[in-house]
Amino acid sequence: MVKDEKKNFVPHKGNKVNQKLKNPKFVEEFNEWRSNCQSVSGSDLKVKNVPNLYAFLKNHFTKVRTNSRNAPFAGEGANELLTIIERGVDDDLFTIEFAKIVEQLATVLADYKDTGSDAGGKGIAADPAFILFTEKVTGRAGQKLRDKTVQGHYRTKTYVGDGGDAVPDEWLSGNNPPHQALYSESASEFAKPRGLYHIMKDAAKGMGKDAQNFSDMEVEVERIPEGFDASDFEEISSIEKYFDKVVRNEAFWKGGRLILSKLRRDFQNQTFIMSNRDQTTVRELANLGKVGENDALAGKVESVKLTATALPLITLVDRALKRKNTNKAPDGYRAWQSERKTGFDYRKTEVISMWKDVLKIDMEEANFLGQKYAPQDMAEAKERMKRDKLNQSAPKRVAWINKNRKWLNDNASKFSEKVLATLNATLDAASSDPENFSNYRVSFNSLVKMTAGGKPNQLR
Repeated sequence: MVKDEKKNFVPHKGNKVNQKLKNPKFVEEFNEWRSNCQSVSGSDLKVKNVPNLYAFLKNHFTKVRTNSRNAPFAGEGANELLTIIERGVDDDLFTIEFAKIVEQLATVLADYKDTGSDAGGKGIAADPAFILFTEKVTGRAGQKLRDKTVQGHYRTKTYVGDGGDAVPDEWLSGNNPPHQALYSESASEFAKPRGLYHIMKDAAKGMGKDAQNFSDMEVEVERIPEGFDASDFEEISSIEKYFDKVVRNEAFWKGGRLILSKLRRDFQNQTFIMSNRDQTTVRELANLGKVGENDALAGKVESVKLTATALPLITLVDRALKRKNTNKAPDGYRAWQSERKTGFDYRKTEVISMWKDVLKIDMEEANFLGQKYAPQDMAEAKERMKRDKLNQSAPKRVAWINKNRKWLNDNASKFSEKVLATLNATLDAASSDPENFSNYRVSFNSLVKMTAGGKPNQLR
C-alpha cells in the first residue's frame, strides 16, 4: 500500500501553499552538503580564525586584496551563490527567480572550475583550489633567496619546517577541501553526498526552461483578493461547472430556497482541479504572482480549496441559474434565498413588479393591471406564494401536532373511546391538509375543552 504523501502547507500572503517540487532531491542533498561543510572545523582545514568549511566558502571573495586579480569580481564567488541557494531552500517556497537561478548556478560553478590555476594570469580566479600564497625560500644561512608561489594552502612542508603539521600534497595540487566541497563527483570527507556543482547540475535539469515545470502546487485560499468577483471565479472551469451542478441538485434546495449553510460546507470541502487555461486566474485568486515575475511562486497550480466564508456564493448560484435560463430551483419552486436582502428572489411576481416599477403605480393598481393583462402569471404567483407560506410554517405545524399527539396519549384516560378517536383523526387531518390547519387546530382545542374541561398545556 502506498502511503499518502505528507503535505507541507506553508503560509503565503494570507493563504497556504504546498509546493511539491518536481525534483526535490537537490533540497535534501544541499542540506546534507551544508551540514557536512559546517561539521568540518577550522582545525580540520588546518587554518586559524575560520570556524568551519561552510564559513570559509561563504566568505570566499568577500575580502579581496586590492592588487588581486579578483578585485574586480569581489562578491561574485561561492559566497554569492551559496547566499542565493540557502535563501531559496530555507524559505520553503521557491520563486520563479530561484528556479531560473538554479539552472544558472551549475553553469556558473562549471565556469569557475579550474579558474586561477594559471598563477599570475588575468581574469577571475574563482576556484578555491588555487588560492594564491607566497612562500619565502631561504638559503642554508637563512638568507632570502626568492619568493615561491604556492596554491591551495599555506601550510607547506617548507612553512611548517621539519616535523611540522603540513597539509597533504593533494591539497597543493588542485584538490584542497574547498575545491572538493564544490567539485567532488562522489562523497568525501569534505563533500557529502557529493560536490555542490554536481548537486546543482542535476537540480538544474528542466527547472528553468519553464517555470511551471518546477513544481505542482496545492493551494488553500483563505483570503480573496480585493477586486476578485464572481465573474472571475467563473473563469476557473471546475468552479463554474460546480455551480452549474448546484442549480440541478435538489439537495441544496427546499421549497425553492437555497440552503446556503449546506452549500457553503460542501463548497469548502471541494478540491478544484486546475487546468492549464486556469493558471492565470488562479494565480490572481491565490496571490501567487504572475508567471514571468521573479517574485512569483514557481510551478503549476494543481488544485485549490477555498476555505473562506466570505464568498460570493449567492451571486455564483444566481449566475448559474441565468446560464441555465431559468428562475426555478431544481425542486420546481421559484428560486430564492434568505441570507442577503440584495440576493436573488424569484418568488416575486414579475408582472406586478413591472407595473409598479416601470409605471410608478401603487401595489393595488399594479395588482389590478396584472389580473387584467396577465391572469395566468398572477394565478401562478398566488399559488406559489401560498406554497411558500405553507413551507415556511411547516416546522411550527409539525411541532404543534407532535406535542399534542403526545399530550393526548398521556391523557387518554380523560376521554371516551369515541372522543379519543375523533381527536386523533383531527390531528391526522391537520397533518395531511396543511391549507386548513388553522381550522383543525380550532376544532381540536374546542373538543378538548368541552370533553376534558381544559386544553393542552402546550396551547396555553
